[in-house]
Amino acid sequence: MSSYTIYPPIVDSYMSAFKAGNTPCRVYFSLSKFNSSSDFTSVHISIVKQSTGKNVVKLVDDASNNRYRATGIIINVKPTKVKDEDNLYYVDITDDDLSSVSGSYAGWIPGWIYKIQLRLSAKDYDGTIGQAAWLNNNASSFSEWSTVCIVKATGRIDYEIPILNIDTRDENYNSDVESQLIYASTLVLSGHFYREVDPSELIHSYQFILYDEDDTILEDSGEIYANQYQDNDSFNYTMKTQLENSETYKISFKFTTINKYTDGFYRWDDEVDDRYTFICSEVILDKPPCRLLTIENDATTTYTATTEIHKHNTSVLHDSPGWTSSEADSTVGTQSAHVMADIIGTSLYKEEDEGRVAIKFYSDSDNPYSGNLCIRRSDSKTNFTVWDDVFIYIAKEEVISDIPIYYDYTIESGVWYKYGVQIIDRDGYRGQLETISNPVIRNFNYSFLLGKDNQQLKLTFDNTMNSFKYQVADSRIDPIGSKYTNIQRNANNYYRVFPINGLISFNMDESLLFCNKMAVYSYEDVVELYTQYNKDNNISQYDYIYERDFREKVLEFLQDGEFKLFKSPTEGNIIVRLMDINCTPNQSLSRMIYSFTSNAYEVDKATMENYLKYGFYEVAEPGTDFSTYSTRLGQLSMDLPTGTNVFQKIYEKYDSGEKNLAGYTKKIGNIHHIKITFDDKPLRVKNSGDEIVVGNNFIINGTLVTVYDPVRMYEFDGRLEYTTSDSLAILGDSEGLVNTVHVTIDFLYEIKSDLYQGKRIQSRQVKEGVGQLFEECQPGENLFNEIYYKYYSDWEYIFQYLTTLTSIEIEADPAAVFGVRDDSESQAQQHVVGATGQLRLYNIEDIKELRYLGIQDSNGNLVNSKTDVLINYCYALTKGTYKQEE
Repeated sequence: MSSYTIYPPIVDSYMSAFKAGNTPCRVYFSLSKFNSSSDFTSVHISIVKQSTGKNVVKLVDDASNNRYRATGIIINVKPTKVKDEDNLYYVDITDDDLSSVSGSYAGWIPGWIYKIQLRLSAKDYDGTIGQAAWLNNNASSFSEWSTVCIVKATGRIDYEIPILNIDTRDENYNSDVESQLIYASTLVLSGHFYREVDPSELIHSYQFILYDEDDTILEDSGEIYANQYQDNDSFNYTMKTQLENSETYKISFKFTTINKYTDGFYRWDDEVDDRYTFICSEVILDKPPCRLLTIENDATTTYTATTEIHKHNTSVLHDSPGWTSSEADSTVGTQSAHVMADIIGTSLYKEEDEGRVAIKFYSDSDNPYSGNLCIRRSDSKTNFTVWDDVFIYIAKEEVISDIPIYYDYTIESGVWYKYGVQIIDRDGYRGQLETISNPVIRNFNYSFLLGKDNQQLKLTFDNTMNSFKYQVADSRIDPIGSKYTNIQRNANNYYRVFPINGLISFNMDESLLFCNKMAVYSYEDVVELYTQYNKDNNISQYDYIYERDFREKVLEFLQDGEFKLFKSPTEGNIIVRLMDINCTPNQSLSRMIYSFTSNAYEVDKATMENYLKYGFYEVAEPGTDFSTYSTRLGQLSMDLPTGTNVFQKIYEKYDSGEKNLAGYTKKIGNIHHIKITFDDKPLRVKNSGDEIVVGNNFIINGTLVTVYDPVRMYEFDGRLEYTTSDSLAILGDSEGLVNTVHVTIDFLYEIKSDLYQGKRIQSRQVKEGVGQLFEECQPGENLFNEIYYKYYSDWEYIFQYLTTLTSIEIEADPAAVFGVRDDSESQAQQHVVGATGQLRLYNIEDIKELRYLGIQDSNGNLVNSKTDVLINYCYALTKGTYKQEE
């Protein structure tokens, strides 16, 4: 019989999963309000496997640790009180307390679910009698068993985050290393979970938090939910905070499984801080091959034009009475904006009239480019610290300046914006962010409704608003017998409600941002019929037919049930859902024009995340395939040994295979429309009747073909296609005297052009150090190469190369001359060793050439003389690993 005075402990019905192994299972409990800590001395624990109900407690005592288990329950377990909690305790169940059902394996088993019950005991077992007898004799000193607590034992979950050089599977990985150096301007935190011990423990969610060096939170990803039905082991989050070069940051990563097991690196409490600390470095980041232009930001090509304008206007205006220098410069800026408007094809007034910003990719080079070009945006609301991807263009051998203009429709009136461009390689790594020189602002002339796919309705006419309400859920209660009423707020509701009205006419869409006649009539022939009809009947403004069809498109847009982005110069940006839509014909215009009324209800916060969520803009996934296909004309005109496979010769000339040709690979596909012209005199060959004739023979895929004189040219059927696996061999004469034939072969071939991709990089990091080089040098010897190849290595799965060489000290014979060139110079500059025999070049960074030139004589001439050279220098290495091909 259990005690009447000790009530069972209170436990949760289930608890978070825990990692089986050296980590104990910690079970928390609290006491009934009728008991206190003085009412009991220890805890008894019962553990069974849920699926079978069989006991899994190891039936072997551990008296030295006061763990008695012979009866199938654990007794004498001393609880621990949780710090700073009035009524919360826990007990630890170690790996040594359990065995498998068969007793052959000790410990918690990953993947198993257990049922745990606790009871309190007012007495401790002292070992004087058997445990079973002791339990029977002291039953009145025990509480009843608690309710069942369900817990799952899971296995270790490893993870890797390549950009942070983290891989917990690596035995050498040390999370305690301080201030690691990583290269990034934008953190793309993609990685992978490995649940090899317990595959059933799916990932539920994960979260990243970025801090500055002073522990101020810069960005919180929030809880990101994993996909349990597709790729549950991959994760990806792109930080919006732009990292500053050489600044120190901290980052935390926490993930939770479906059974609430939590792990990662983060601040666990005030005493344990496992956050990852790193220093940002942009030293090896690729710069974008272009920059962005808006009408306020100049391009290189406009420099000459704007400079001439500046010279002309300042000379004229400065000589004019009443004009100041600032006024002259302002006029120059206006002229410059006009030049930019010609390049981009828009103007400030037009963009404010259309509620958008035009952004153009611009490059000085006309060379084709392949790669991902990402436009990012920041605004004055975040002091330009948060950057969002707004557009990714996948270029495939395109001239950058020919890429179409991108229009940003999600801007807000009266807000400053900055745009930047960066490249994203096929492995997801991002380069430096190149931003426009000056922020831009647009003050709208009208209000707009933006839908999906950049469909925007401008509310040009009669856009009135006679109310604007913030909706809250307040209720008023008049208590009986009270003089005053009682008002309560029943929910967290706080959203805006306002009318949106306007006049519908196709004249409100002069820029055709809502629709055009093709969108209305669907067929070019029908559009042409209406166009000609209006022209023949002199119909321009009073186009009843198109007014009706345009009105139907507008009403369909207003009533489609989709969320809209309301953009206004007076109310800002608000995500709304339209309801109560009504139309009223204008009788004075014979019902040609209708007005509409509606009520707009705010449905979500106006953020970039929600703009993307509701389809107000789209961002493509970065491309990984940059291959292009084209048909080209080829020709071979050469002496061919008889029996040579002509197709193989074509591939040797035009196919580069995996070779790097200026950053590209060229691979031939099919060969077709082949024409063979025999330039030599006809040979003596045998025909199918074994008769000697004058002509030329060749074999195409085993079939003999004879070209007889005077026809010395053979054209293949253009519908036939051949590859390198086919064969085309030209034969000699029947007597075997001719072993070389001169032919001209014209053909068309398919070529696949792709970005050169050697081994795909998995991780990269930068390591700084100090080095030394000593050797005897001959005049003209490039010592930079000696240093570069001293550190260069490229193996199957690892690589390393010199990134920067700086702060060099040279010890050599006095008057020794060295040519030194850094990254910003096109030619090397000469430096002479002084009388001390030392030359210090601390102010030169990122050295690209270091060459010994000779000894300078008294007349300043260089003498070819060798010298011993000792060089001390600082360097940075890029080290990394390649992806192992699956």
